[in-house]
Amino acid sequence: MQNRPSPVTDAPAAANSQTSIDKSVRATLLLRNLAADNRRPRMTSPVTEFDTDLLAALVAARHRILELLVQLGRQQLATADAGATPDLLKLLAAKQAVLGQLRDVQRQLDPFQLQDPEARVWRSPDNRLRCQEQAHRCEELLAESMRLENEGESALARWRDRAASVLAGDVSNRDVHAAYSGSLYSPQASIHLHCEG
Repeated sequence: MQNRPSPVTDAPAAANSQTSIDKSVRATLLLRNLAADNRRPRMTSPVTEFDTDLLAALVAARHRILELLVQLGRQQLATADAGATPDLLKLLAAKQAVLGQLRDVQRQLDPFQLQDPEARVWRSPDNRLRCQEQAHRCEELLAESMRLENEGESALARWRDRAASVLAGDVSNRDVHAAYSGSLYSPQASIHLHCEG
């Protein structure tokens, strides 16, 4: 026998499903904008000695944030599939905070987008290579995060549909029960036996 979610506890879930989907849509749009920002044409701007230290630190921060975002995306899929409404809402809130951090780091990286990469002065070729590898991995993580976000939207839609179905089924069950209860046990249909002693 399958455990069905209680309509009493899932009613807020159905009401909050639109909010959850709205958060997911905003997250998807932000991720798409970040991916589009990475395809902007580069211009030249003055490069000071060892600006690349800041660049490397920002790329490392972006990498950590994107790893966390991918992790949260995987958790969101599992939580939505499990139908754990409170956990899903907490995850979406956490994801919004992480997306805000990603947006902040991206803004700090914007001036570097305007620089000619060949004009940058690095402390060592190893530092440059390490930063390049991390930047490449960031793009992979961003693509993975976008893929998970798209899957997450589908999972949220399935979750919303299941919640609506459970609620609709519960209303239907109550209507059937009330119909039978009313016809079988109505005062007009009952027989009164009165005994006097």
